[in-house]
Amino acid sequence: QEKTGINVVVMGKGGTGYYREQDNGICYYQRMENVPSDADVITIFGSINDWRYSTLGIEIGTATDTFDDGTLCGYMNKCIDVAIKKAPYSQIALISAPYYRGLRTDIQEELCTALQGVARHRRVKFLDLYHESGFRIDDDTFAQQFTTDYSPTDETFGHPNNAFHEKFLAPDFMELLKRMLLY
Repeated sequence: QEKTGINVVVMGKGGTGYYREQDNGICYYQRMENVPSDADVITIFGSINDWRYSTLGIEIGTATDTFDDGTLCGYMNKCIDVAIKKAPYSQIALISAPYYRGLRTDIQEELCTALQGVARHRRVKFLDLYHESGFRIDDDTFAQQFTTDYSPTDETFGHPNNAFHEKFLAPDFMELLKRMLLY
């Protein structure tokens, strides 16, 4: 907001996701009901924990899945459907999560591929932070500097801190905004 002058409405909420665990109004597609109708840009950014594969067994599915299929891709498409209904003239982008150390890389790769597939299918922008963010947390020195949850004894961590957001993610996000808003 500071660098672009655009009005930013943050609708993120920790511990939620694309999936519908219950009808409590907090999953992504339910929160899209609150998108301002005059929104120019909608970015949808979740992580592997927002999928709930390990706790709920939700399958990835395919890019053309619908909500009724009960797959991650179906939930992504529902999220986009609701966003378009609420702000029909907005630009939409799906954003993949950066690499998370200690989680199976094949699962993380599948999630990134699914997001990209849905973005292509729906003809919305895609920002690939899994492959292109520079989040080198297999390097302990880097991880200690740029994560909120680094521990030399833990095998699983990878939440980016504010320093990483500023140095690495902000430039990528600005490029995405330029593609969407033609700054």
